Amino acid sequence: MRVVITGDIAVRGTLRLIEQNGEELEKAFSNSFMRRARAISEETLPQIDKRLSYMEIGEGGLSEALWELAEREKTGLRIELDDVPIRQETIEICNLLDVDPYTLASYGTALCFVPEGKQAEGVCVGYTVNDRKRLLKYGDIERYLRV
Repeated sequence: MRVVITGDIAVRGTLRLIEQNGEELEKAFSNSFMRRARAISEETLPQIDKRLSYMEIGEGGLSEALWELAEREKTGLRIELDDVPIRQETIEICNLLDVDPYTLASYGTALCFVPEGKQAEGVCVGYTVNDRKRLLKYGDIERYLRV
């Protein structure tokens, strides 16, 4: 099955980081960057075919949602982190604050396991596999999903 994400991840988490670290971020980034970052808004969870296996990405972020959905479906994963939809502002803020963006809250975004022949709006970021390994790939680097 394809692993599909319906919107940008870590939006709520990014907004929280801005609230908690506003002064530090304002010293590090330009005014225009901060305006764009503060303008990020959460999306509404899209309509998803109820026959698909899915879940909203919540407080534990993408990492927790991947783990929980794979556990529920008793499957392994091969995920390409380069394909995960994430805002550049989120990446920059997380880099500065040394925060893992894949663990930030992402309400309004869903993670779906989509069988061949079925459709779901969003970005394909990987596939389920028959073994129980949960592999994350970022360029040439591979690591296992940890929660």
